[in-house]
Amino acid sequence: LLQTCIGGLTADPSGAAKLEAMVDADAFGPLLTPCVLETLLGDPPRPEALPSVADLYLVVIESFGKMAAREVGRVTSFIAFSRTKILRMIWLWLGTELSLPREAPMEATKGWLPQALIHRHHPKFIGTISPECVRMLTLFTKAFQHLLKVVDDHELYEEQKPFSLAELRAVSCSMNSLLCCSILCGNGGQGEGQKVRGPLSEAETALLSDVSLLVSLLHERDCKKRFCPPS
Repeated sequence: LLQTCIGGLTADPSGAAKLEAMVDADAFGPLLTPCVLETLLGDPPRPEALPSVADLYLVVIESFGKMAAREVGRVTSFIAFSRTKILRMIWLWLGTELSLPREAPMEATKGWLPQALIHRHHPKFIGTISPECVRMLTLFTKAFQHLLKVVDDHELYEEQKPFSLAELRAVSCSMNSLLCCSILCGNGGQGEGQKVRGPLSEAETALLSDVSLLVSLLHERDCKKRFCPPS
């Protein structure tokens, strides 16, 4: 319903002004409260509700991205640091859907290249994953980018909040592998029997950019204070 309403305003010549008025009136403020998010997810949280809830927040981000950029930071901050730990829930959902590792121990000698992404015959990359996974990954990467820009070293390395270092390493190796597979396989280097659907959609192209930025931010934090093995 929200997507339909916003879509109608966007199509309206005076829609931009109306959307700005809604932002000024904080019409979407209630969405950025833990009690509303908890109600949407259910108590206890229902995994099957997560894609729809995540899509709701992504609609707000995408709709206001150009008209009211200041709102994007509010939404991504809420997703990144909400007491409901929705960012972690999205990561676990992605782990299940894409067979990604939940953790990556520092001393591990295997597992740094998620096998589900680099499978010889059926590698997964942007261009082959489902539209639902594309949207969930988009919200995850945008919120995680915000987290890395805001969280300080003490919180990230000592308190290990909101992700443990083992989880941070899993995110790092998974996003790096996804980026590499998407660039290499998406340009004709696909695995045996793997079908490429053709040019990336607008959403997939935007996701590729978001994943690339997230990998860059993770690398910057690792260079500042190492949490991944040197290799």
